[in-house]
Amino acid sequence: KKTLPSLEAYHQKTPDVTFLVIAEDERLADVRALVQTTHITMPVVLDGSNILSARFRVADLPSTYIVGKDQRVRWMGGPDRTEDDLVRAIEEARTAALP
Repeated sequence: KKTLPSLEAYHQKTPDVTFLVIAEDERLADVRALVQTTHITMPVVLDGSNILSARFRVADLPSTYIVGKDQRVRWMGGPDRTEDDLVRAIEEARTAALP
């Protein structure tokens, strides 16, 4: 949750990159509350069944991924990742060749 404001700022600055929030809350009301309190405008997917979490093998929550136009994961967030890493990944995602 604490990374959402930074991601939202980049979402606003880079309209050619798609940002997607995956929420694992079990209740839609919880997801709506998150959107309202954080004021995010990125699309949010409710993954209450953890299908996407299983697909990306998420071990820690929250997790952040940047996927390029080439459909490759360009960045996986974590405690040792920096904002510079995020900016580089966004640029890579923007310039990646389509498959």
